[in-house]
Amino acid sequence: MTNRDIAMTLSAGHNAGLLVRPSAGCGPKSIPAVSIVIATRNRAASLDRTLAAIAKIDRAGIPAIEIAVVDNGSTDGTAEVLRRWQAEFPFPFQTLREPEPGVNQARNRGIAATVHPLLLFTDDDCLPTADWVRNAALCFGDDLEQIIGGRIELADP
Repeated sequence: MTNRDIAMTLSAGHNAGLLVRPSAGCGPKSIPAVSIVIATRNRAASLDRTLAAIAKIDRAGIPAIEIAVVDNGSTDGTAEVLRRWQAEFPFPFQTLREPEPGVNQARNRGIAATVHPLLLFTDDDCLPTADWVRNAALCFGDDLEQIIGGRIELADP
């Protein structure tokens, strides 16, 4: 079973596979290429803030980053937010549609569309810090067949 098989299996549960910010204590290891998957539905304003935070990710030493945002049936201004960000994002950005309702279906659509060995999930109302990807990747190191979860700190943007 590959890490993508594991991620697809675990994303069948509510918030399973959600990786926000790992705890301290991760050692220095190689950093793999990273795919970020975000499922969204009718949260244009918070998605805009989330994407602004991800655009500021520190990419130094990370071989490649891609992002896939899966629109799960939005009827608000989400499509416009996605069009704007796709045009100006600092690394490869895919906008996907998933007609089957549910965050798990949306995450699975994102998993299927991405290519990098390390999958990171965040929600459309989270504000990842600039070191989020690096810290997560260092915790995985060379062993990508695992799930790491982390603390979510509440913010008041």
